[in-house]
Amino acid sequence: MKINKTVILLVLFILTVLYPGQRVKSQSSTIKINITNIKSLNGEIKAILWNSSVGFPKEKDRYYKRTKQKVNNDTIEICFDNIPFGDYAISFFQDENENMEFDRNRWKRTSEPFGLSGKPDFEKRPVKFDDCKFTVNKAKMEIHIPMLYIEDVQQLLQEQ
Repeated sequence: MKINKTVILLVLFILTVLYPGQRVKSQSSTIKINITNIKSLNGEIKAILWNSSVGFPKEKDRYYKRTKQKVNNDTIEICFDNIPFGDYAISFFQDENENMEFDRNRWKRTSEPFGLSGKPDFEKRPVKFDDCKFTVNKAKMEIHIPMLYIEDVQQLLQEQ
């Protein structure tokens, strides 16, 4: 007995509609950043999530996502939602005078506190994406990053 191709295709289509199986969920995450060691309650934390080394960490127009939050405690939580799985880096600074700039002194050293994910090598100029990157591979991620001040960076340089 010869079975018609059309009948087979029709049966397969009906089975697919009746038993679709599990729907594939896109793999995304919520990243919660706990920023600690905040010494001043002035201004806002401006945080940037990067998904590429292109522009990291200075070219603010090449970021993946950004957010800001008023400083009201010595520890702050910042969240990035609906982040696809992959490699990312985080940079942030405390804009204490709310001038929308990462201020530097006349010697080009930072005069406002900042933070970076990962373990950046402060001897390299500039800091590299690969030193700061982390992999997002689960639905909820929590990262702890201390706020750094110029004296912290100087101490880290002496230890390296």
